[in-house]
Amino acid sequence: AAMILFVLLNLMVRIERTQIGLLKAFGYSNRAVAFHYIEYGFILGVLGCLSGFIVGQWMANGLIRMYVEFYQFPILESRIYPEVLFRSMGITMVFSLLGALSAALRAAAIQPAEAMRPEAPQAAHKTLLEYFPAVWTRLAFTWKMILRNLERNRVRAMLSISGVAVSMGLLIMGYCMLDAMDYMLDFQFREVQREDLRVAFQREHGKETLYDIERFDHVRRAEPVLEYPFTMHAGWRKKDTVVTGLPADAELKRLINVDGQEVAIESTGLVLSDKLARELAVGPGDTVLLKPLMGRIKKEKSVTVSRVAQQYLGSGAYMDIEALSRILDEPFVMNAVLLRTEEGSALEVKEHLKGIADIASVAFADEVLQSLLSTLAQSMKMMNVTMLIFAGVIAFSIIYNVTSVALAERERELASLRVLGLTTAEVGRIMYYENFLLGAMGILAGIPVGYGISKWLITMYDTDLFRMPFYINNRTYIWCAVITGIFVIMANGAVWRKVRRLDLIEVLKERE
Repeated sequence: AAMILFVLLNLMVRIERTQIGLLKAFGYSNRAVAFHYIEYGFILGVLGCLSGFIVGQWMANGLIRMYVEFYQFPILESRIYPEVLFRSMGITMVFSLLGALSAALRAAAIQPAEAMRPEAPQAAHKTLLEYFPAVWTRLAFTWKMILRNLERNRVRAMLSISGVAVSMGLLIMGYCMLDAMDYMLDFQFREVQREDLRVAFQREHGKETLYDIERFDHVRRAEPVLEYPFTMHAGWRKKDTVVTGLPADAELKRLINVDGQEVAIESTGLVLSDKLARELAVGPGDTVLLKPLMGRIKKEKSVTVSRVAQQYLGSGAYMDIEALSRILDEPFVMNAVLLRTEEGSALEVKEHLKGIADIASVAFADEVLQSLLSTLAQSMKMMNVTMLIFAGVIAFSIIYNVTSVALAERERELASLRVLGLTTAEVGRIMYYENFLLGAMGILAGIPVGYGISKWLITMYDTDLFRMPFYINNRTYIWCAVITGIFVIMANGAVWRKVRRLDLIEVLKERE
């Protein structure tokens, strides 16, 4: 907001320079003139806040509908939070007024007598490349003009580069979330959870049920799972969580760190996720108390933490299934079974299992994955469209307004070149090539900007449900650079109309 208003209002001050001088000559104070541009920035800020409020509510309603559809919440609706609304509007207005302040100060500094005549040309000096004749002499005339202009207008050049870099960074941030989500789900459903079917029971069963399921046709491997809710105490800290019991030789659900290293589950001891370990402030060797939240067993039992595992999904704990069964005063119990079936036979096995009593559900791993992908794709699509719009507005506005300022400053120079024989296309290239150069520099600068923003944002996705990995696919950088380049081309297209309509006679008239 500050950057766009800085460029826009400074352009207005430059164009209205003569009018500002006349107003001051007729008695208007510096304060009155400056306040005019601050009011302009205020009005634009208010209009932007109202537009942002409408767009934000539309996005919030869309996200709420997706959560209701996926999680089946009975009552969940979007509403307006005044504290969030006023905080957001306050931040927007502060940056809008900061952008307008620079133009207001510049307008206040204009002297009436100086405003009645053209601005003095900038002091000329050698550019850096001119100290290397072997390079400078090989450059075309157009590129020499461009490089000299950039050297003499460094602030404007930095604004263009910064605007494109921010645009590029926003796009990288949006696509980074997609890359990270794809990587996380692929890791979870290809490396950690490798079953074809998950069978859940309404109550606990013993080994006999496991043996019966193993004998089903087309079942290649069956592994028991025991998931039980506990309140976990560590000193004064406590947390309600689910402890998952797995066999020592588990292959269908493995405990793997985010670095790909498998975490062994010992015959005794508890493996905690790093999120849960931080919340309880415990580590390997510490003791925690487990109190069952259901069933007939109410007595707390102490367990030693053997390892801490870093995971993407969940924030629970893991034990050997027989050790967890003993905490419940049972030699062996399970309430779910993971199955690997022969290729193409999972549906047949599922149909056979659905007819057995006491089975609560039978779920395909692929169906769970597709459901997650479908829901996440909708939310990510909405976020990416928003980022695309923001990035486009920033890049287009900065390039267009900065180029308009440059055109207003150099229209006499460009008109002179036209009179000397250069065509409209040749004169236009001076502006276009400059924008393309600044755009390329902004795209390169946007790579570390996007990398840093994405890395910071990933740290915010650390909840009990999941944590996001930091992963950016190489094609993301290429795709974001192409999109940002399109925004630069669109801005150049808008500027081309101004160059083509340049009135040579009017521009070259002597200004009195």
